[in-house]
Amino acid sequence: MQTTITKNSEHLTNYFDLRNDDSIFLDEIEIEILEEDVEYTIINRLIDWTDFFEENKISCLGIYQQTMFALVEAAKSNQLFRTQTHHEYEISLQFYVQLIKSNRFLRTDKIEGARFLLNISLIYGKYPGMVIRSLRKAIKGLVIEESNLIKLFEELFVKYESIKFLTHNVINLSAIEIEAFMFILQGNNIRNFDKLPFPISKKESYYFINAIPSDLFKENILAQSILFAKLMIVKPKHQDRLSEFLSASRTFKYNLDVFYKDLNFWKQAFRIVCEVSDRGGKNGGT
Repeated sequence: MQTTITKNSEHLTNYFDLRNDDSIFLDEIEIEILEEDVEYTIINRLIDWTDFFEENKISCLGIYQQTMFALVEAAKSNQLFRTQTHHEYEISLQFYVQLIKSNRFLRTDKIEGARFLLNISLIYGKYPGMVIRSLRKAIKGLVIEESNLIKLFEELFVKYESIKFLTHNVINLSAIEIEAFMFILQGNNIRNFDKLPFPISKKESYYFINAIPSDLFKENILAQSILFAKLMIVKPKHQDRLSEFLSASRTFKYNLDVFYKDLNFWKQAFRIVCEVSDRGGKNGGT
């Protein structure tokens, strides 16, 4: 049941005030919308988080502003944030405590960096048993800024080989997709993950791990990547062409179940596109 609490509204307004720069903080109308969209327990958790960053504002000034935005977004839609247990929350908070105590320079000028760091902390809280080295060792010699966050994630969680398209999309993965990612990082075969949206063959799993462009998908990443791998088998040397082919498909973009149902059609269509393109290139066509 969604509840509007005046006390919460006043509390959040202390953090998201438009008095100085209306391009930076949330106004009272947006606070009311937040309360309409977010359950009471989630708002209380959000207040706990914002309390922590307010208390440590000086120590994390370089990430404070963008992290506040990232937290509000997470309260609305981030499944890891919304489903956190109190125990997981405490571990996530300890992640930031250790960063602050390390005296490393914390900085991000973009909300994407704050989202990424927040998601690392949420994964850290959800999967503490998957941390392969201490945070102290992981950040040794590392300035904690946006360009180094992928490196930080890999230092904490990647024991074997990094799967670039998943690592780069940590802020875009759903809770199930993160679960699949952590399953793979433990050395398991993706084929054995019991919550796959579509089955995947041994050969397809090779392309799934090794051939997905890092910046191609931003949503439904697990499902789209499996379908990408299934079509990759048709013409393995035409990765760029496949990216363009799928980007032009409204069915792929909006209805993955239908796309999968008609997979043989799409394989044939992609094969024809490649063959026509190759023939045109050999004949000097454009």
